Amino acid sequence: MIEDVFATPIGQYKLDIDCLELERYILNMKEKDPKGRTISNVGGYQSNPLDLNDKNFKVFLDKLLLKLKEYSSIFEISLNTKIHDYWFNINNLKHGNKLHNHSGAFLSGVFYVKIPKNSGKLYFQNVKASHDNCFKSKTLNTYNKYRSNYYNITPKENLLVLFPGWLDHLVESNNSNENRISISFNTVIE
Repeated sequence: MIEDVFATPIGQYKLDIDCLELERYILNMKEKDPKGRTISNVGGYQSNPLDLNDKNFKVFLDKLLLKLKEYSSIFEISLNTKIHDYWFNINNLKHGNKLHNHSGAFLSGVFYVKIPKNSGKLYFQNVKASHDNCFKSKTLNTYNKYRSNYYNITPKENLLVLFPGWLDHLVESNNSNENRISISFNTVIE
């Protein structure tokens, strides 16, 4: 018998949100706070934490909570998942996010508001990436979940991606002349 142990679930959900309206609101908010903050971003803009009661994000937050409930059920815990904080990211040409995780968060995620072509993929790093040393790359023609160092997702507008907060990830540089806009968040268990 073979069992998969220490599994890492990554959830992908399409939300039905008016991204154009959200984009306009986000760009307006950036004008009011042009400095933002630097956490994992390499260039680009990251907002300070947003107000959980901002009515302009209500539709997004309501849909996010529904998907969080669905996704978190896989962990089989009887506690509630609560949004701890959220913020938006605007990455311009050659801007991205270096390898990082969301230490202390139960679940984290990203929602894609605007995704131009060639604006970069989201990469997750296998926590067991050191196993690569035992494989000779020229002997592997394909990779699978047992012997891959990275898993990537090509973002699309209206895509929500959920993952455990401890999972290391990065965002490739935007190779488009247009903004890549996303909303990221962390959850805690209450």
